[in-house]
Amino acid sequence: MPRPFDLQKPPARLSGAISHNLSLYALAAGAAGVHLLALAQPSEAEVVYTSAHQAIGRNQTYSFDLNHDGVNDFTILNGYGRGSTYKGFRLSIKADAGGAIAYTPTNQREYLARLFRKDAEIGAREQFLQRANMAVGFEISGQYGAYGYWFNVRDGYIGLSFKIDGQIHYGWARFNVLTKSQGFRILAILTGYAYETQPDTPIIAGDTGSAADEEGQSGPMSGFPQQEVQPAATLAALSLGAPGLAIWRRPTP
Repeated sequence: MPRPFDLQKPPARLSGAISHNLSLYALAAGAAGVHLLALAQPSEAEVVYTSAHQAIGRNQTYSFDLNHDGVNDFTILNGYGRGSTYKGFRLSIKADAGGAIAYTPTNQREYLARLFRKDAEIGAREQFLQRANMAVGFEISGQYGAYGYWFNVRDGYIGLSFKIDGQIHYGWARFNVLTKSQGFRILAILTGYAYETQPDTPIIAGDTGSAADEEGQSGPMSGFPQQEVQPAATLAALSLGAPGLAIWRRPTP
């Protein structure tokens, strides 16, 4: 007759060799698990900064590649035009490869590039579009007008967004903008740009990551007014009404 299972019987002891091998296996499995866990952790956010010193003068354009993948992401356009009854300039920025620019909405249906200051956060809460005016100044039939936030600005930042492998990344570009009323001259100087490597992560204006900002944050301003002027979209420029705005809403070549 079979013996009943003895609940009080002590468990069998493993031999020393088997126990040693099992301990080694547990250690190895644990180490492998820790290693796999480390690999599964998300990579840390990092800011990649590029120093620049590029002037964009009258009727000039300049494109830059934010993440250095060989594709230009944004273009600065400094257009000037004149006719029998008008003359003026328009400084604007446009996205070239599916990116966008942070802008300030106005009730005049004008798309004005937002002016950020150092340490401001740029991220998903901003409104973005593919093209925006930085500064516009003109004279029509003897009447003067101007609008935009980028008149005589030192160390101003534009908020940028673009995609890497289909995911949104945020960045900034820093400018000095110099204007002269005589001759309707405006000069933009790109002094650096950066982007955040982690998708959907805000970037701080002026953050250069681990890179030293060798170019500094002040460019040549001599010969131009030193005070900062920020005409809004509803100043004298807009007092000219639809005819004046229509001229400067035309795309810059």
